[in-house]
Amino acid sequence: MSNLRKRQGESSKFSGQVETAMVKAVTVEQRWHWSGTANQGIWEIDYHQGTGKMVTAGDDGRAMIWEVVPQDGHIDFEYVSSLAKATIVNGCNTAKWSPTGSLIATGYDGGIVSIWRRTKHPTSTSHGDSRYNKEHWVNFKVLKLPIPSDVSVVEWSPDQRTLLAVTAGGPTLIWSITEGTVCKQALQDHQYRACGLAIDPFSTQLCTLGDDQRLCFYNRNNSQTTSQFVTLKVMTSDFAKGLVDQDKFRGLVRRPTWSPDGMFLLVPSAYQSVKKSILEQALKGVATIKKKRKKCHIDLEDDDDQQEEYTELHGCLVFLREKYDKASAFIPAPHGHTPICAAWGKKFYEYIKPCSATSEMFGALPYRMVYAIGSRCRATKVNSVFIYDTVHVNPLIVVNNVHQMPMTGLLFSNDDSTIISSSRDGYVSTIQLNSELLGQTIDAAEGHEVFASSFF
Repeated sequence: MSNLRKRQGESSKFSGQVETAMVKAVTVEQRWHWSGTANQGIWEIDYHQGTGKMVTAGDDGRAMIWEVVPQDGHIDFEYVSSLAKATIVNGCNTAKWSPTGSLIATGYDGGIVSIWRRTKHPTSTSHGDSRYNKEHWVNFKVLKLPIPSDVSVVEWSPDQRTLLAVTAGGPTLIWSITEGTVCKQALQDHQYRACGLAIDPFSTQLCTLGDDQRLCFYNRNNSQTTSQFVTLKVMTSDFAKGLVDQDKFRGLVRRPTWSPDGMFLLVPSAYQSVKKSILEQALKGVATIKKKRKKCHIDLEDDDDQQEEYTELHGCLVFLREKYDKASAFIPAPHGHTPICAAWGKKFYEYIKPCSATSEMFGALPYRMVYAIGSRCRATKVNSVFIYDTVHVNPLIVVNNVHQMPMTGLLFSNDDSTIISSSRDGYVSTIQLNSELLGQTIDAAEGHEVFASSFF
């Protein structure tokens, strides 16, 4: 394995809120998913807090385990093991740690979902070159799909009883891990290619997003029936035309993500049609942009001129828990940028009174949470990461030139001090945040207690 070679990223100050010394961005240039001549694209990354290890899913058909090693001023990634099937013929699209860290689920082209567990010694089913493996993992279970279809994303329920997967064919598949390998339920609300999946921290609500311009919400069924989840709401292109632009975003990773308190769902890759004059005023801070309830575009309520030219504004939708009839907010990306992926931090922070405009998107929370949105400029092809909190309207900071190709994933480290991103260019980048940028943390139990008192 070659030594690490890092390319320094560029960080930019936004609206004078923070200094550039608050962040350090680095692209870790090493052999991640090496094919012999070049790195293959990385489609997903997942970090397990308890083990301090990260798993990556690559176009070379393998999932790789890496140990995240904090160093003085940066983070290193040390190779641990390769989860490779006997015959690598399918791309590995997704890989996820189980909540306990004892299992890893992987999904492949061709309709294969595998579950891996760690063993003490190499076995006949431990494929790949075991000479370099620090740990040995065995593919001990292959889950059956009712109809073979490429697996886009897999996800564990927080209680580890259930494994879910969305597929290119559309169905969302659900397995009970303790009851064998046969699929227990198939949710059929997508017409084709579901590519996003998120289950809330309480294992009770599920969201899927697809190329068919459908956003589906489900609730766990506690009755004694064969159905584990029942449909709550299906948003289609007729209801929300700007949910997903399938022609311009086909093939991008779209993964909704829940806030750590389980109250908000962040959905990337949305867009709205906005009058050009209103957009120009809003960018100058002159006008307030509001969304008409019966229309998907953003507009001023007192302007009825229907002849004015419109432009597309891309961003992320925010949904409040239990209120899925319409998005509670739309987070616009800078003009020309397309949000591709998003992630929430894992910590809760003390509420601070902002010195500038505040955000009403998340209501009057007694604490703050942080989140990051990864985007790509359609004109310049520049990839950027925007870091927000739930108090301020503007980003806390923006990091540009993160990757050369579109990003495929974002995640926060255990203490929120580092954001890790992956890309189709085959590399992983790290963004280290100064503790002064995010503020003082509070006990996670306090945040969950406030949430529970309001919703349960």
